[in-house]
Amino acid sequence: MRLVGTNDRALALPNLWIFCKLSLAPWVRVLASSDRQVSLQVMFDSVNCFLTAVYASTSVAGRRCLWEDITEFKGHFVTGPWLVVGDFNAVLGAHEKKGGAPVCRRSCEEFQAMSDVCELVHVDTKGDEFTWVRRNGLRGNVELRLDRSLVNLEWLDAWDNFDCCTLPRICSDHHPLLISFSKAYGDHHSLFRFRKMWLEHKDFLSFVKDCWCSISAYGCPLTVLQHKLRVLRKALRSWNWEVFGDVHHRVKLDLDALAEIQNDIVDSGGSDEKFAKETELQANLNDSLRLQEILWKEKARLRWLSDGDRNTQYFHAMCRARRHRSSITLLQNNDEVIDDPLLIQSHIIDYYADLFAHHTDYLDNGLVSSIIPSLVTEAENSTLILIPSDEEIWTAVKSMDIDSAPGPDGFNGHFYISCWEIVGADVIAAVQYFFYHGQLSASFNSGLIILIPKVEIFRIVF
Repeated sequence: MRLVGTNDRALALPNLWIFCKLSLAPWVRVLASSDRQVSLQVMFDSVNCFLTAVYASTSVAGRRCLWEDITEFKGHFVTGPWLVVGDFNAVLGAHEKKGGAPVCRRSCEEFQAMSDVCELVHVDTKGDEFTWVRRNGLRGNVELRLDRSLVNLEWLDAWDNFDCCTLPRICSDHHPLLISFSKAYGDHHSLFRFRKMWLEHKDFLSFVKDCWCSISAYGCPLTVLQHKLRVLRKALRSWNWEVFGDVHHRVKLDLDALAEIQNDIVDSGGSDEKFAKETELQANLNDSLRLQEILWKEKARLRWLSDGDRNTQYFHAMCRARRHRSSITLLQNNDEVIDDPLLIQSHIIDYYADLFAHHTDYLDNGLVSSIIPSLVTEAENSTLILIPSDEEIWTAVKSMDIDSAPGPDGFNGHFYISCWEIVGADVIAAVQYFFYHGQLSASFNSGLIILIPKVEIFRIVF
């Protein structure tokens, strides 16, 4: 290890010490230092990053100088991924304190204001909710979340796997923070997802109709529907790439084109033709931005925000933050700690393969049927198994939650409702066939297995 930087406390000894591996030392450069922070530029995996380590004052007035240092560093140096981490000696609100006197409202507001000005996202810390504790015996304990990590959007974009978790306290009243980050590993097959923004394209419905009607399929209605969806899914992948295009790239092109015509007007003077072109390009950019917002809102899965002001950057941040919050970067297997992504993947697969393959002897002793009474009469059962009409099926489709997550085929409620005049007949035939014959292929009942963390810090698969 090599010492690469300390904070400048004049005559006092430093209390921020930055160490790194010897192999990393040539790529580390201290850019700014004060009594409460050290800011560096460092190269991680060929990514030029910025790191600020902080140890904030315990007073509100003292922290203001640190907030100014961080803001100034952002304005003068930060041009890429940026991580700010350490002991901030401040909280965002009462929810980050337990016990003791009420939090200082002004301190919370100034902390949040600094974060907003610097465009920093507060990363959820996995593990102990409060990172600092003071034992007061009979007077009760005081616990606060003083230590944390903040990042900008460029940092979230640069690293596919990012994690911040607490370690056990040993000889300090603070929990150490462990930060881990890495790029994507292995080959990831991108799942198909129907996108609501496709409906905005003038040729989308005609493309779906031409594709759907040109598909030759044979067999029972269930097989026909499944085959048509599979072919359409492949066709939509190509259409999205070749016709609809990358919406983020489209925004960039529209921005560049608008900037070019506006610069030309400034440099060479305006004309009716140039002004008309500018208006056209502004309309194109607004359309592209609207599509981008629809995409990010759909990915963010936020239902409580209404349409109106453009919230693209907010949706983007929510997507990134949720992905990093649910990432699995550390697992424990008995006494072994696994942090290698490929080994984590293998451990999870092996665990569930063994779990679902385990043979369990089962003997039906009739206890369930003898205890649970029959609640459905024969008359009611006859009504339930009636073949649903076309209108009943359409009513059921319209009642679907259009924003719910799709199944493995990637088609959600938006697709079926918006394309019902095209696919409705095949869907109705498939549903009625099932009610006639009571048979459903295994693939129709398939689903995605998603690992959902049940606790804040998830290290054991269970």
